[in-house]
Amino acid sequence: MTWRTSDIPDLTGRRAVITGVTGGLGVHTAIGLARHGASLVVTARDAKKADEALARIEQGAPGAGVDVISLDLADLADTKRAAGEVVAAYDRVDILVNNAGFVRDRMLVNCSEEEWDAVIRVHLKGHFCISSHACNHWRARAKDGKPVSGRIINTSSGAGLQG
Repeated sequence: MTWRTSDIPDLTGRRAVITGVTGGLGVHTAIGLARHGASLVVTARDAKKADEALARIEQGAPGAGVDVISLDLADLADTKRAAGEVVAAYDRVDILVNNAGFVRDRMLVNCSEEEWDAVIRVHLKGHFCISSHACNHWRARAKDGKPVSGRIINTSSGAGLQG
């Protein structure tokens, strides 16, 4: 499927949380959402990389509302804390983009157990932790009779398609 920025609706007033924004795809996703009106909360563990990403987002989408929250994506308690801070500060989350991930550039037969565990920790557990909190937030809003139009967008690289 080809995805074009013209396919993105007006996101004014929407709050988007984006993980993995310190890499290329995450930054470009953030810029695209900001250009269409979304206010952003981006996650990062490395302050220097977060500052670099914010500068790139500001350059690509001047005036974008962007806040950074530090968390360990694969820690359920830490993502719960961060999700609580986001909801307390902004009342809601409308979009979650699970973009965090990395590649160990080697074949399965050359991959160590530690490398495998690190990839699984971020790609699977990290997506589970933050997604479960977003879904619980939307569920609670719906039970309170508030409108919910939540979206989760999961990204993936083509690296898994290589032999």
